[in-house]
Amino acid sequence: MFPSSAAHGLSAADLSNMGDVLVATLPGYSDAKWGDVVHSYWAGQPGPVHTVQAEQPTANAITFNFDRRFLEQLGDGEVAVTYTVTDRAGNLSVLSQPATVKLQINNLPNNLLPPVVPQADDGLIDNADGRLGVQVHIPGYGHAAAGDAITLLWGSEPLPEHLLTDAEVGQAPMFTLALAYASLAQAGDGTLDVRYEVRRNGQLLATSPSLKVRVFLTLPGSQDASPHTLVNEALAAPVIKGRSDNANRQDNHLDEDDYRLNADAVIAWREDFKRCDQINLFWGTATMPEVRPIHQHDLDAATDLVMCIPNTLITHEGVCKAISVRYTVTHPDNPNTSYSPTQRVKVVSQAQLPGGESGLAAPLFIQANRYNTLEPIGSPNGTTVSIKPYRNMRVGDVVTLSFSGFDAWLGGHPLAASAMTPEQSVGENEALTGCDFNIPEANLLAIPLGRAEARYSVSNRYGQATSLKADAYVDGRPPAAGCSME
Repeated sequence: MFPSSAAHGLSAADLSNMGDVLVATLPGYSDAKWGDVVHSYWAGQPGPVHTVQAEQPTANAITFNFDRRFLEQLGDGEVAVTYTVTDRAGNLSVLSQPATVKLQINNLPNNLLPPVVPQADDGLIDNADGRLGVQVHIPGYGHAAAGDAITLLWGSEPLPEHLLTDAEVGQAPMFTLALAYASLAQAGDGTLDVRYEVRRNGQLLATSPSLKVRVFLTLPGSQDASPHTLVNEALAAPVIKGRSDNANRQDNHLDEDDYRLNADAVIAWREDFKRCDQINLFWGTATMPEVRPIHQHDLDAATDLVMCIPNTLITHEGVCKAISVRYTVTHPDNPNTSYSPTQRVKVVSQAQLPGGESGLAAPLFIQANRYNTLEPIGSPNGTTVSIKPYRNMRVGDVVTLSFSGFDAWLGGHPLAASAMTPEQSVGENEALTGCDFNIPEANLLAIPLGRAEARYSVSNRYGQATSLKADAYVDGRPPAAGCSME
């Protein structure tokens, strides 16, 4: 039988308090005689021997003294201690039942230093630090041994234990742990104690001093469900709307008319927005944002926010098929920034469209006579509508002609049988000479007496432009007798 401290872990300090001697007691055994020799064994290794004295068999117990030198050479860990008895006749007893002693007196971990968190050197671990993953260095400590199990505690959150390897023992630092964003968020914001525990053979032997670390991960606005990216996907990309009166207004597309005006950016409302949050809208390469604070009346309304984009900002950036527009959310008391997804905005100016700033000229009715009249009866092959080369004409442009007839020389009703919308792509030859469209005889004959109207539209990679209108009278009657002048 041993002192209780030996069963639960005999430390070097415990042994010193015992006078550097561990005392074991053997209860009296049946038929004990003086002269019996008791042999002790520690994990099979012979230990001290005791010979029973003449006065001892009448006593209730026999004691063994195990000094520090003997115990230290055994090494640390759980040890099974047994004994045998040999009587004076040389008869050997069976091996006793074992008692377990847990030795922790040799090479215990000591001189532990606090963990090192480089990203906290500026006094704060913010959201940007957390997205990268926080590094924690575990410094070397005295009597470190391969197999030591080290558990880092980030506040109250323990990380999975790390088993020291031979290669790590003696390194400075011994190893580095990486805390993922999820672990940081689980522990929450505030000033946290960061420390580590060292276990050997399943026994907690030492705990490091704590390092105080201030953490602030909370974002202004909505919290990011995917913090492995810089973008906060909980925010919506801005939606850009032009202000022109065009009927075909399209989100995130500023056409040639919008290009001359201010535009609007719509920021989708989020319940997590707070008073004094600030929306910072960035247009293209501009370094200075358009700023809109969130006021109490915005919170009361809880509707989408609208920001003005000045025309000077639009024209200074110029035209592009995909201008990047995004915003951030900040707050005066929050060190973190939320980044919205990027919106790609197409911006077109009149100068880029077919026809340029002056627009597209009207097409020409080539066969119209000097009275600007088409005569179907004399045009068995129909008539030609010609489009001259225009500014910004490029191979690949798509030209669409719109031809229609009316039943009167002025005004009138459209004649459906006459209408047609032929289309052709501009090739190298057309880029030099222009485009010609043939209007068949049947379409002309569908206009017995009235007028024809033609215009065309051209689409290029920037957008579409429509020409001015061309008119010609149509007279399908037989030729009249000539008039003489006297």
